[in-house]
Amino acid sequence: MARLIRSDYSDTEHFGNYFSSGIMRNRTSLRHARAARVHKRVSMSLFDLSGETAIVTGGNQRIGFAIADGLAGFEALVIIANRRGDEGRAATQRIVDGALRADTVESDVADGATFANLVSRVLVRYGHIDILVNSPAVIIRKPVEELTEEEWEPVMDVNVKRTFLCCRDVGRHMMERRSGKIINISSNVSQVIHPLRSVYAMSKTAVFHLTLELTVEWATCGSNLRGARAATDSILGTIRRTSNGRSTR
Repeated sequence: MARLIRSDYSDTEHFGNYFSSGIMRNRTSLRHARAARVHKRVSMSLFDLSGETAIVTGGNQRIGFAIADGLAGFEALVIIANRRGDEGRAATQRIVDGALRADTVESDVADGATFANLVSRVLVRYGHIDILVNSPAVIIRKPVEELTEEEWEPVMDVNVKRTFLCCRDVGRHMMERRSGKIINISSNVSQVIHPLRSVYAMSKTAVFHLTLELTVEWATCGSNLRGARAATDSILGTIRRTSNGRSTR
């Protein structure tokens, strides 16, 4: 038995207007969909990292792994560098299992000589380093009066010293090539007060200001280093140089 569907459009003119408006809505939706597809193709091309080599320190877990996986997703060859070799290899395998390119190098980046050796090994194996991401971090939540030197040292060692050494050693290579990008992961605690995070806040403030310092020092070489809040918990610093020394955006 046929169902009778009631409509507010009881005459031909009204129904024609209703039908026409539906077509126009569909056409508008199609135009928007086509525009979105074109925009997506253009947007994705802006993030094409084919042929680029990226080192991600602390890329075995959390934010570091998410960044490493994302870079690999845009066709970069990702090198995961961390102290715990087994975790680094496991993270690398997860990326490779997704049909992406990744490698791992076990290294204590807090040791200047060890990290310099890592840079040399990557250059021998792959020829160049295009991207560096400094992501490892240690946080201790404790009242200031209860903190000990033994607790202070690993926070400052991992969060500050490692970031500085990585920027210095990879930055030298990038300055020679006049091309490269460095991303330092800081935190909103560098500018917003959070109780019980005194040492962590100090360390991440140091990372934030190191990034700003590099914008000045490397700008004299024709570099373009930008520091910006990428999210509520991160700071991005990007260096890009061209062969003629002129900065690009």
